[in-house]
Amino acid sequence: ATSSSEQSVQIRGTSSGLVITLPNGDLVAVLAQLAERLQAMGSFVKGGRVAVEIGARALNEPDIADIGRLLEAHQVSLWALLSEHPPTRQLAANLGLAVDLAPPLRHNGNGQPAPAGEVNGQAEIGSQLRVGGCSLNNAHK
Repeated sequence: ATSSSEQSVQIRGTSSGLVITLPNGDLVAVLAQLAERLQAMGSFVKGGRVAVEIGARALNEPDIADIGRLLEAHQVSLWALLSEHPPTRQLAANLGLAVDLAPPLRHNGNGQPAPAGEVNGQAEIGSQLRVGGCSLNNAHK
């Protein structure tokens, strides 16, 4: 038996913005439920951008377009499609959608993007160059 939360559209806030999780089941019914949720949220979501998480569901280009149109009808833009299904993930990337909730790009002080290992706080702090007790990293001044 599946819980009702697994069968309903979930909308949650994250550091990357709103994430909408679509349950398995008939896509038309799921999108109708999403439309109801967006309508109920009203102005809270208007003008926002969302990532849609679809799990292992396989979507084709018309399905993704339907999701985008539904969101646009509620003045919300689709910026990411999070999928565990490789062909759907590739299709989303080909359509210009993000496929991960990546953290905002951070720089390492010389205008270049920080390597992935330097993005989390510990590695970033550990990577500061210290000379004579002075940090050469200006990020915290």
